[in-house]
Amino acid sequence: MNKFIFLSGLPRSGSTLLSAILSENSIFHVEGNSPLCQIISDMDDSISYRCNEQIDANNKRETMINIIKQIPDMYYHNKQVNSKIIIDKCRSWTLSENIKLIENYICKEPKIIILYRNITEIINSLKNIYCENKKPIDIERWLDEGSDPLMLPLKGLIQLKNNNKYLFINYDDLIIDTEKIIEKIYKYIEEPYFNHDLSNIKMKNPEKDDIYGLKDFHKVYTFIKKEKREINLPNKIIKKSELLNKILFS
Repeated sequence: MNKFIFLSGLPRSGSTLLSAILSENSIFHVEGNSPLCQIISDMDDSISYRCNEQIDANNKRETMINIIKQIPDMYYHNKQVNSKIIIDKCRSWTLSENIKLIENYICKEPKIIILYRNITEIINSLKNIYCENKKPIDIERWLDEGSDPLMLPLKGLIQLKNNNKYLFINYDDLIIDTEKIIEKIYKYIEEPYFNHDLSNIKMKNPEKDDIYGLKDFHKVYTFIKKEKREINLPNKIIKKSELLNKILFS
């Protein structure tokens, strides 16, 4: 059975870069955004509410729980994964209800790596990538409570931010002091340190960004750099995002 580590946090905060770096070590299998959280959530919802009467009437509750517990290994086994550790990446793992799913069905004491970044920079980065791909954008909707891709994972992150069971990584620290952050990750997951080549970074299992209609959405450069982009957002959006920054970084 594989050991699972969970990678979560805010969009545009370095999860693809971190995945690419870690994937150099053969003990890790890392992919793009995973559907595992949603699949397990749907199954849990079915046995808890939608099919609970039929399940209990046929004495199949323990059977259904065991089926859900097998989903993570089945999902990755079908991809012929031989690595010791699977890093499952999903922004929704930060939500408390989804951490309960991990504890109930995958492992009792999960290791979760959570990436975060200045909210204004995140929104600006999202806006730029949408504009470059000529995709319609609704920046105000990105700041609606409970919306994806930003506010839902932010809600979970804020709930967890004082919990020392999880490892929080600031995007700027990942970019500026990469080696130190990687060392911290190995210490957190209790695995021997691996000397990564940070001058030749490659993603072993890249996402197909054409599925999202966003070319280069998960592009990884061979070396680490932070692109300096001018903040070009409406004042109303900047004010809202700065209020969120105060909550996030307080």
